[in-house]
Amino acid sequence: MNIFDHSRRKGGLGFFAHGHVSPKRAKANIIRTLRKYFDDASALEKWAVDLAHEAVNLQAVRRKQWSKGIFNTTLLYYQRAAQKNSPLCFDACRFWEDKIENGLTVSCY
Repeated sequence: MNIFDHSRRKGGLGFFAHGHVSPKRAKANIIRTLRKYFDDASALEKWAVDLAHEAVNLQAVRRKQWSKGIFNTTLLYYQRAAQKNSPLCFDACRFWEDKIENGLTVSCY
């Protein structure tokens, strides 16, 4: 069982909070989970602990075929939009972020 499986069964980030895994190992797992979504590895290294919830959410999305498909399609659209017009793409992402997060929270857990 990995830390994300335990996190899912125990609810959220409790596995980290109760000392079942060292901070160094937790950070390494977060980085490994999110690495392919970051162009700047140093930014991920710097902010990994703050992104722990994103790593847990990503694992939840990957567990269900329908949410994994939506995520992959959305990521593809994002990548295409970023190549064409990064500032506009990022503005759109900021606009929709709360709505997407709310939808994932409700439907993935």
